[in-house]
Amino acid sequence: MSDAPTIFYSYAHEDEFLQQKLVTALSMLHHKFGTVDRHDRCIGVGTEWEGQIDEWINKAHIILLLISPDFCNSRYCYDVEMRRAMERHNKAEAKVIPIFLRKVAGWEDGPFARLSGLPRDAKFVTGPGWSNIDDAFAEIGEGIRAVLESMNAAGRFAEQRDRQSRYLEAAVSRTAVVGQNVDVSMMVSAGPGALSRFLKEESEVYTAKPSDVKVQHFALFFPVSHGIPADRDVGVRLSAPDCDPAAASRTLRILADADSAPTTFLVTPLRQGTRLITLEVLESDTSLVSRTLRTDAEAHNPPGGGLPLAHQRPTGPLSPEWGVLTRISLEVYVEETGEQPIAAKYRKVM
Repeated sequence: MSDAPTIFYSYAHEDEFLQQKLVTALSMLHHKFGTVDRHDRCIGVGTEWEGQIDEWINKAHIILLLISPDFCNSRYCYDVEMRRAMERHNKAEAKVIPIFLRKVAGWEDGPFARLSGLPRDAKFVTGPGWSNIDDAFAEIGEGIRAVLESMNAAGRFAEQRDRQSRYLEAAVSRTAVVGQNVDVSMMVSAGPGALSRFLKEESEVYTAKPSDVKVQHFALFFPVSHGIPADRDVGVRLSAPDCDPAAASRTLRILADADSAPTTFLVTPLRQGTRLITLEVLESDTSLVSRTLRTDAEAHNPPGGGLPLAHQRPTGPLSPEWGVLTRISLEVYVEETGEQPIAAKYRKVM
């Protein structure tokens, strides 16, 4: 892939005037980021156009879908260019952005509708609400600038990028109790099995067992500095309907040569039944990989069972037993690690 950020424009010829206005509106991005525009008018005389477009789509960093009735009516735009663009977007190989030019009935049913487009809120460029189309294109330019800055910070335009295999490992206990915390643990590992080993070592702290771990493989790019892959950050997003919280997110540091640290979300089922919990790893707002877990929420603790101490709460004043457990747990942890206790460690005695 070219070092310079490449933008491919997928559009119908009937929208060429608006496409050229967009190219002009993005001119400042060429000065700041050195972006390269690719569209059918860039094809040289005597060049086989279909093969050239395929090459550009397959190498572009950003692909703009210029949505209009003519775009949706074009077999080549809709069935060929957009299909390939969405394939690359779903693999996190490129960023696809719908650009809403002219309103088309039923656009909400298109495969691009799930993507965040510009202008915001699907406010079509030629629709009401703009004093002139320059304002619309200025908003589009600001949005694409933000995407370029995010991709640049992630090392997408570095001189070199190192593509590595990674594994999203996630776990939640198969059963939970309505109204009580259950932990959702995850990590990004260089090889499968890391989270299972962690949960086995910390079996007194976490409700999930090694057998609860689900694994999903994906590819991740690391920026390379002086020939050495560098660590990078990704976003992690949790979705847990009928739980509290129903959604949460955080940033996770991914090491270039090792597993990430485990991270845990605490969620509380709000009603009985099977609860589906989804974890996603994100680059900017693009999902790199996701995994859905399930836990069966029960009304009360099963007979003879119970939650690990991490999730129990004393019902009355703290007894001497709780005080002794707290002191011993903290002293042992400090002695063994030389560090101050982390939240996960002293949760089990609070």
